[in-house]
Amino acid sequence: MSIFTIINDASKPSSIDDDIKLFKQIYTQHSLNEWLNTNLIFEVGNYIAYNRPDLVSIGIRLNVQVNLFLRTIKTYSSNYESIFNKIGHDLGCFALTETKAGVLSGLIIDTKFSIDNDNIIIEDGNKQYHK
Repeated sequence: MSIFTIINDASKPSSIDDDIKLFKQIYTQHSLNEWLNTNLIFEVGNYIAYNRPDLVSIGIRLNVQVNLFLRTIKTYSSNYESIFNKIGHDLGCFALTETKAGVLSGLIIDTKFSIDNDNIIIEDGNKQYHK
């Protein structure tokens, strides 16, 4: 099934779990190298923006996954293939680490992290997320 068919047929996610499930269904349709070495991410993002704006969160998640997470590993790792072999299509994490970091869209975040045994705890002032 093509990514565009999945996008056309998808219901708008009603929860974060549904959002992640749809993201994974789309993301696993192509290899990491296909996402990195083609214009696929831009084609999918534009398709969502024009045809399914109700799925914009999926487009954003895909862009962060490919452009910030995967491309950062590929650009700065001396052995990115071994990292990609370990992570496969797992959902990545990209963190803004500067105090009061944000983006041009106006999103400003104020997070702190701590390490507790083998867990990394990320706090945003309202919730705690454990990894």
